[in-house]
Amino acid sequence: MRDQSQPLRWYLRAVLLAALALLTGEVIVWGVPWPLNADLALTTATFALLSYAGERATLSVARSFSLSLATPAHVAAAILLPPPLPAALTLLVGVATQATQRETPSRKRVFNVAHPTLVVGLCSLLWPLLASPAGRHLPALALLAGLYYALDVGVLLTVFCLQTRRAPWTVWRETYRPTVLPELGTAALGALAAVAWRVDPALIALLALPTWALRAAFRARAVAEEARTMAEAARASAEEARGVAVEAVRVRDTFLTAGAHDLRTPLTVLAGRIGILRIRLASGKDMERGWLRGQVEAMDGAAHRMIATIEEMTDAAQLQMGRPLDLHLEPVDVGALTRETVRMVAEAGGAAEDDVVLDAPPGIMAASDRRRLERAVQNIVGNALKYSSRGAGGAGAAPVEVTVRGDDTWVAIVVRDRGVGIPADELPHTFEHFYRASTAGTVAGTGIGLAGTKAIVEQHDGRLDVESTVGHGTTVTMRLPRAPIGLGDAIDAVG
Repeated sequence: MRDQSQPLRWYLRAVLLAALALLTGEVIVWGVPWPLNADLALTTATFALLSYAGERATLSVARSFSLSLATPAHVAAAILLPPPLPAALTLLVGVATQATQRETPSRKRVFNVAHPTLVVGLCSLLWPLLASPAGRHLPALALLAGLYYALDVGVLLTVFCLQTRRAPWTVWRETYRPTVLPELGTAALGALAAVAWRVDPALIALLALPTWALRAAFRARAVAEEARTMAEAARASAEEARGVAVEAVRVRDTFLTAGAHDLRTPLTVLAGRIGILRIRLASGKDMERGWLRGQVEAMDGAAHRMIATIEEMTDAAQLQMGRPLDLHLEPVDVGALTRETVRMVAEAGGAAEDDVVLDAPPGIMAASDRRRLERAVQNIVGNALKYSSRGAGGAGAAPVEVTVRGDDTWVAIVVRDRGVGIPADELPHTFEHFYRASTAGTVAGTGIGLAGTKAIVEQHDGRLDVESTVGHGTTVTMRLPRAPIGLGDAIDAVG
């Protein structure tokens, strides 16, 4: 009992002591009717057997609730037998039944003996007070059936209230309400059995039919409830599957829309440059070498952005299907790669020279997939420029800071802006596919980039952390392991 509360332990002991005290008091007052006469012996033996058989059988009330069929024998014994026989019979049958329940904790077995003994003993004491001297026992029988239910459920209800520390009405409504009809029905059968026995003991056999019918009815009810529960579960599963399908279609449409949006800008640049070149060629004018180089570099940058977008979409689709990225690890100078990527992003976005403060010394090496790492840095720096006050057109705002640092274990790329920031409750969703913060406003974007960036970093066994305050900006830190197994020698050789 050490895992139970102190009030519950006291209550269980009180039930046991009350049952023993009641039986002892009945023995003292009425004595032991021994030897039993033939009629009393037959009645006692019959209802002892019926009680034992009832304890071994159950009545299915609900999907997870069942009752024993000993109640009719208990009620009949309380009516037919003089004290202390009903309580003693219940005690002996309970001991015999619980002796076989070795897997049940001993405290529960003791309570399962004391509880019916107390209820039956009290009913046997009250029956003479309820019975009509004129022999009209029908109201008294109905009253005894209700009294038995009240005592039986009351004792058990107190246990549940002490266990759960909830109000009795709440416990009864949630736990015992399904047992009202079965309990009253079985108690009424006990009263009928007592009447039939007094008329002719042979008539007791006729009660087997209503008992079987009652058990079959509630078993059918339990099966129907189980079927209804399964149907509701199937319906919920179907609704969930439908929701998943709808979400998949939405993700697909968003994915295609995002891809079209991200490809449209570099395609427009490419088409525009090609149109300019076509006009110059048609005019027959000579093209300066520097001007032509600028046009080619712009087209090359647009083509690279298209390739990066397609690769990003391919990676996103691969990750959505639960497949890992196929990384091609090699020694990469993270400082040099960051400097080149920042230059490309700044030029593509039309940023001024002082819009980015870069601190990326060369020689900080890590084993990485070069193209994917370049894309990850491009996404983070691009977002910092887009969503910073300066990138959004604000005047006099602080520039974006990009820093690369490394030690023997990690290489860290830190990108900090002083932009619009992200609300704290939205930070956990920042790296979800297609998610955009509420502070993004009208700034163009799709929500693919950062999700892909997080996937790339994690596939490198790295970490991507974000800290942000609305109105003060965002800091994104990308950490990559400096030397994954198998590439340490190559990195040392290059570095």
